[in-house]
Amino acid sequence: MNGYEKLISIIRQEVKRNQETYRIKRGTMTSAKTCAVGELELDEEDLIKADIELKKGDEVLIVKLSEDTWVILCKVVNV
Repeated sequence: MNGYEKLISIIRQEVKRNQETYRIKRGTMTSAKTCAVGELELDEEDLIKADIELKKGDEVLIVKLSEDTWVILCKVVNV
C-alpha cells in the first residue's frame, strides 16, 4: 500500500467512525436520570440534557458526542 492509498484508507475509517458518533437516535427514559438506547443503558454520568423534565417511559432524541458522553436533545411525543 503506497502513501496515497494509506491516506485514503485512514480518511474512510474516520468518516465511518464520525457517522456513527453523531447519528441521532431514539431512546427511552428508564427513570428520570437514566436512558436506554437499544440494548445500551446510560446512567446520569453518561448523559447531558436540556433543561427539560423527564420521567420513566418518556421517548427522547439522543446523540452520542464521545465514547462516554451522550446528549438528550429533546423529548418527543406522538401527535
